[in-house]
This record gives sequence, structure tokens and C-alpha cells, in this order.
Amino acid sequence: MSQVVANVLIKLELNSFNFTNILSDRIGLYLHPYAALINHSCNYNAAVTFDSDNLYIKATRPIQKGDQIFISYIDATNPVKLRRSELRERYYFDCHCAKCAKDLTEPEHSFLGPETQDDLSALEGAEIEAYELLNECSSAVETDPKKTAKRLRSSIKFLRKVGAWPVTEQPLVSLRDELIASLLADQDIGSGFVQAAVRYLRVDPVVYGDERHPVRQLHAYALARVAVSLDYGEDGDSTGLLGLVDVRMEPVLLAWSVLSRLVELEDEACTVPSFKTMVRWLFDDVNERFKGDKKKPEDRGDDIRREWEKIELLVDRALEKGY
Repeated sequence: MSQVVANVLIKLELNSFNFTNILSDRIGLYLHPYAALINHSCNYNAAVTFDSDNLYIKATRPIQKGDQIFISYIDATNPVKLRRSELRERYYFDCHCAKCAKDLTEPEHSFLGPETQDDLSALEGAEIEAYELLNECSSAVETDPKKTAKRLRSSIKFLRKVGAWPVTEQPLVSLRDELIASLLADQDIGSGFVQAAVRYLRVDPVVYGDERHPVRQLHAYALARVAVSLDYGEDGDSTGLLGLVDVRMEPVLLAWSVLSRLVELEDEACTVPSFKTMVRWLFDDVNERFKGDKKKPEDRGDDIRREWEKIELLVDRALEKGY
């Protein structure tokens, strides 16, 4: 390889974005001369999103006049050692943002509490295995989603059991994302619904604080879609999901609740036009389900609250069982 070609490839790697569709599936590389000038921070204040061949930079929190716009070049939810390793390997710099400075001063795995700090060998081994599993997941889901889901569930249970690993800490966050994808690919809609509900209620509000965050918006949409599928009977009766709760649910009412909130926030959310259109399509489809009913869903506030109480119970039971 000539030096000229090598230099071009290096510049491409340093200045390109991972090109994704509106569901955040990676489909290639994207180059933009101005967007490439935006600097990185793990404590970012803006996010990159794509709509067809258009790139959007959306603020994830208020940015004051004169403040610099930062995006994250990597997954900022990962531990500081992994973040810095990824940045060093691909972009050849160390991050010195406020988030990294804070994380570097804290003992590794400090979130597990002092009682687990004496013997971390089992936990560290489980963590390494979890990240290795995550690296395999993309191709594994396509070839054998059932087997992949089993391995992911086992990894989640082990981390939760050995060190009472919080559901809001990596690698549990990514393991659950991959588990949901695997379950749905295997047409296990009931289990996928449970995991999507855990993510929506217990993970995302902590990991992505603002509900306008693009990842949180996407996960809310995913929960609504799974709820609609469950209501259509694609996974049988929705009563007593996985034996976790012994109550009858109305998933389409839950879907309506989630989608109505997405529609309410659409002007403020950090999402692209095609995503908002997709949400509207599903919302219209759900509203069709209520045509002919004596009461419209917007007039069923008490019923919606009861549905969320059932979901809270379902999520609590799932987490108690180590799911």
C-alpha cells in the first residue's frame, strides 16, 4: 500500500461517521466536511442522527451562546477505560472531559459497593466475557437468535447474581439491548416485551436522562411496537407474561400511552423527520384499534394508570428473577 493511499484511509477513518438508518442500524460510513470539525466529549451536549443521506446535529441539552458543541465519537455509556481505549485506537487522543476526569478518580467497579471490592476476580472475568459476547452479537443474532438470546440472558443473570450489577451500568445496558434484538428476531414477543419494559422504565431514565434523547425516543418507539405486536396475538395470550404476573394486560393501551407521549414531544425531541413520521404512522394504526369503542384512549386515564401499575409489577418481578 502506498503512503498516499494509507494517508487517505487514515483521514477517512478519523473524519468519518458511522452511517446509520433511523433505527440506528449501522449501514456504512458518512463524510461531511463541516460536521467532521465538531469535537468529542464523553460529556456531550449534542448527538448525530441520520435521515436518508441527511446528517442532523441535535442538542441533547441546552447550549449557551458561545459554548462549544460536543458530540461523542464512541458509546459514552461505557466505562472510562474502554472509552479511552477506543478513542486512542481509532482517533489517537485521550479524552480529558469532565466525565472522564470524574470517572478516573473513582475506583473501578465502585458502583458495586464496598462488600464486593475485596474479590473482584470473578466479576472482572464475567465482565470480560460479556464484552466478548457483545462483540459477537451482530452476526450471531442473524444466524441463531435463540442461542444468542440464551447466552445473553445467562450473562445478564450471572452479572446480576455475582455482584448485584446495577441494570444501569455497562455491560448490562448493551447486553439487554442485544437481548431484546435477539428475542424479537426469534419471534419471542412476550419476552421481548418484558425486556423492553425493563429498559424503558428502569434503564433509560438513568442512562439517558432527558426523555428527548434520540436513543430514549427510539427505545420508547420499540416498546410501543412490541406492545402492538403482543396485542395482535403474535405471541399468544398476554395474560401472565412469562409467569411473572397473573393479571390480564391491554398492551395496545400501553402502546397508545407511549406513542401519545412521543407525539407530544416530537417538536422538542432530538429525532429526525422520518422517525417522527414513523411514530405518527404507528400512532394512527393504534388509534384505529379504538374506533368504535365507547371511550377514547385519551379519556381512559384511570385505565392507563392501572396498565402502568401492571407493567411496574412485571418489571419488578423480572428483575427479582435476574432477567
